[in-house]
Order: sequence, then C-alpha cells, then structure tokens
Amino acid sequence: MKYKLKINLLQTAFIAAYWIIYNFRMIPYGGKISDYTVLSQSLMNTGGGYNSSLWAVGLVMTIIFSIAHNYSFSASSMAIVKYGRGKYILNDIKQTVINALLFSLEYCGVNAVFTIMICEQELLVSSKYFLLTLLYFITRFSYFLVLGSLLLFMYYIFKFKRVYMIIAVLIMLAMNSLPYLMIEKGIIFFADYVNDWMQNGTFDLMDYIKNTLICIITSAILITGTRLIFLKKDILIHEEEN
Repeated sequence: MKYKLKINLLQTAFIAAYWIIYNFRMIPYGGKISDYTVLSQSLMNTGGGYNSSLWAVGLVMTIIFSIAHNYSFSASSMAIVKYGRGKYILNDIKQTVINALLFSLEYCGVNAVFTIMICEQELLVSSKYFLLTLLYFITRFSYFLVLGSLLLFMYYIFKFKRVYMIIAVLIMLAMNSLPYLMIEKGIIFFADYVNDWMQNGTFDLMDYIKNTLICIITSAILITGTRLIFLKKDILIHEEEN
C-alpha cells in the first residue's frame, strides 16, 4: 500500500509540475483571472497546452500512466496457486480500473484545483466550469480505462515480457492518430467537445454518450479477452521457465 501511495504521489507531483510549466505565464500576480478568453482558449483548450488531447494526454500522460500501471502487475505462481486463477485475474482487473480512476482524478484534479485558485469564481460559474470538469473527468477516465485494459491484455498475451508495454503504447498512439489517417476520430479526440463547450457554447450530449460507451465497451472486450487468455494459458509453467 505504501509503495502504491508513493507512485501516486510521484504521479501527482509530476502532473502538477507539468501544469505549472504549461500555464506559468498565465498565473496572475495579484488578483484573479476574469477574462473568459484565457479560460476557454488556454486553460481549457484540448487543442494545445496542459489539456492537449494529442500531446499532453495522447502521448505524455499515456506513457506516464503505462509506466506506473506496469508496477501493479506482479506475476507470481505462488499467488496464483494461493488465490486461484479466477480471483488472481479479478484482482488485476480491479487494480486496472482503480489505477485508471486515480490517474484521471490526479490529472483532472490538478487542473481543477489550480484553475479554481487563479480564476474568479464568477467566471467559473458563468462558464459552467464545474459541470464541464465532471464531464471531462469521465472522458479522461474512459480513455485511461481503455489504455489500462489494453496494457493488461498485452501483459498476458506476451506472457509477462516487458515488451508488452511498448506494444500497447504503440497501439494506443496509432489509435490516437486515426484522424490523421483520414478515419473519422480516434478515442483520444472525442474530448475535444470541451472546445465546442468553451468557445462556441455548444455540446452534443448524444455524441458524448456514444463515444463514452465506445470506450467502455472496448475496455469490456479487452478485459473479457484478458480473462479468457489467463484462464486457458499455462501461466504457472511459463513463469517458472522464466
């Protein structure tokens, strides 16, 4: 538990430093931000900066989460024998969901705390910032849940070999690049509804629900596949050979 807490603290510290680096020039000295343009086009812009779908989340946070999530896996023949295959894989699945939830809370929480600290409350209320933050958190949790499920799936596909993480990240980066391959939209880019909300005052609820469900269904498929693979593979023999 202490080790996991240390990982979460390091993650939060890194994310906070990342936020400060990107938004340092906008931090006011005396008073608070009341300019809606700063909030909509800088602090809450998924096209660039801290909330950038392609760079910040789609690349940097994807790699950070993957590295941290890797430490949740501890293949052990003794543990498999002690708890049984069903309970063992269930624990890995549960940890994957928890990690995605905590990482999303850290990422969105840092943004929310700092934004509330430097912006006028009236500006946040009038822009419905708090509702948007909740929707945005669900968006990012959906994304990291897919990533975590993919990592777990690859972990057992490659039988605990470290290359699983590289392959999973490359697959995720490819999925995030779909718009550039002329295929409508990657999983990461559906968060760009934030820009429509902040800059155009529009929000497509049905599109939001559809894309969230796509992430959840994708995660469910990966988790189901992981469970089937784990229950059928001779994990114990393989682990002892390595």
